[in-house]
Amino acid sequence: MDTSELMLKQARALMAGLCPDREVYLGNKVPKGEAKNTLLLFTHSLNEMGAEKAQQYIELVKPSVILLMEPGTKDAFAKTLELRQWCVSKGFNVSYPCFSNSPCPLNLEEDWCHQYLKTRHAQDVESMTQKLGRDRKLLPMTIHLYTIEELSKNQAQEHTARLVRVYKQTKHSFEWMLCKEVEGQNITFNVEVPKRGMSKKEIKAFEEIMAGEKIHYSVVKEMEQKIRIKLI
Repeated sequence: MDTSELMLKQARALMAGLCPDREVYLGNKVPKGEAKNTLLLFTHSLNEMGAEKAQQYIELVKPSVILLMEPGTKDAFAKTLELRQWCVSKGFNVSYPCFSNSPCPLNLEEDWCHQYLKTRHAQDVESMTQKLGRDRKLLPMTIHLYTIEELSKNQAQEHTARLVRVYKQTKHSFEWMLCKEVEGQNITFNVEVPKRGMSKKEIKAFEEIMAGEKIHYSVVKEMEQKIRIKLI
């Protein structure tokens, strides 16, 4: 749904080319929910309209799945958390990125949870960003998925966590912040993954791992400020 007919025209052209067999509503009025298995998608709109207006749309459409793809900013994340709390109170479950419906454990005065999308640009844009020294291949996004279906019992395994922060790597290790569910609560903790024994190819692969990915690990050593782990 958009107020701009130009944007709707572009969206129709995209959907006709990419998903011709999908039933997608594109218009400037909110359709009332009737069909089951409806996905309501917010793309760079919740950050503008706010959580209260988004709630009104959700109540009109009555979706079974809600997907948020918002800017990866602190302000957008605050609005996402407000909507998250409301959705949970209405019977939705957080399927991504959290492992439980409990509150976010981050210190929201200092930090926020966001993910990244890998993007491509035309060669002239790539050349310009290289000259400016600005990396525009990784797009920070706040991505949340809510579903009416119950969370999978296998979603929150003992040694499964979400990578929420990639710190600057050291000479000897990769440094991350992970988030996981423990006894019904989301918690964050810092870990290190030693580089010792890794080949250059393996180190390169680890450098490609981004915030938002699910991590399966085993504990090597518990230290005072962090945990040393290895990936399974």
